[in-house]
Amino acid sequence: MAVNADALTTLANLKAAVGIATADTSKDTYLEQCINRATWLIEDTTNRKFNEGQNGGLKARKYTDITTPSTHGTTGVSNEDYIYFSGTNKMHGGDTITDERGCGVFYLPAYPVRANSETNSVTFALAVLNGRSNSGGDDWDTTAYAENDNYVVDRPNGVLRLLSGCFIPGTRNYRVTMAAGFLYGAAQPYVPPDLEGVCIELAKGIFRDNRNVTSESIGTWSRSYDKAREDPYVQRILQKYTRPVL
Repeated sequence: MAVNADALTTLANLKAAVGIATADTSKDTYLEQCINRATWLIEDTTNRKFNEGQNGGLKARKYTDITTPSTHGTTGVSNEDYIYFSGTNKMHGGDTITDERGCGVFYLPAYPVRANSETNSVTFALAVLNGRSNSGGDDWDTTAYAENDNYVVDRPNGVLRLLSGCFIPGTRNYRVTMAAGFLYGAAQPYVPPDLEGVCIELAKGIFRDNRNVTSESIGTWSRSYDKAREDPYVQRILQKYTRPVL
């Protein structure tokens, strides 16, 4: 198993942390597994990934037309489909809220939202459903909403806010095109150092718990994770990167 493209640390960095020489490759496969498991645990806890690994990962990727799959040109993470949401208020079982001004708010599943002008990015766009049919599929109006005229995006925190009125309630009424996720520094893993540090601590725990075990167990992952979460530093970092669930 290789390290996944969206992993939150690298094999070289983990080997340095556990004191294994770069030239010693005997444990590489297992260390890569530890990195992937630690990444999944972090993403699960921070609510930054769901739907069997789709939507909301921590590293930069594009959310756009998935008919021609590709990877983000810098991070190497697979691009994903548009972000769809209903427009219905959460009070009625939907996915948006109404702020104190009476305007619609939608919390994007991935952030920070990348700048439109950034290399390997795409222009943020909000489209509204015109209609759908069995023969023609969905028809989207891509001109009804313009950024800063009709809505603003809190890019660091991933919040889409209408400047007037609420979202139209319905079923998959809106579609977002964007690039989002961390693109920190000039080399892998492209995430902030404190987040990588937590991943390394969790991966070290998994490695040390399991290195003498011949069979794999979900329980050992959980044990390592629970011990690490008792560390106040780890708690603070995880809380810092947790996506709010309203």
